[in-house]
Amino acid sequence: MIKTDIKLPFSYSRDDIFDALSMRLPVTRDEISDIKILKRTLDISDKNHIHYTATVGISLSAEREAGLLKMRKKVAPAEDMSLTLPLCDFRSRPLVVGAGPAGLF
Repeated sequence: MIKTDIKLPFSYSRDDIFDALSMRLPVTRDEISDIKILKRTLDISDKNHIHYTATVGISLSAEREAGLLKMRKKVAPAEDMSLTLPLCDFRSRPLVVGAGPAGLF
């Protein structure tokens, strides 16, 4: 999976994502097997043009991804963002000590 940044209109659809990807990268709709929105932010810096800036993960064939990764300014490999938490067996309640705006706790 590779990732790239695209701009989307405020009320976007799946077709808008494909259109933005085809303008940003030299890929067709048939080459894309899966799309996943990794991050989405609302850009309101220009009040007349409110839009989303999204980081999108794209699944393609392995040789096609290898070819697109040469375009370093536009694409990057997508890292696995899953989190696994270890199981903890506490014999007693944990004691949390810290300093906050109201003092020590």
